[in-house]
Amino acid sequence: MWQNCKVYMLCTFSRNCLSLVQQPVLRISIMTMVMNKSS
Repeated sequence: MWQNCKVYMLCTFSRNCLSLVQQPVLRISIMTMVMNKSS
């Protein structure tokens, strides 16, 4: 159950990211967000 939820969220997140990656500014913001989350 948990696993499915995680996978689904990850998929949605990556899909959104992929569409945003075209714009450099947004990509930088995403990278910063990811870095902050991992630390």
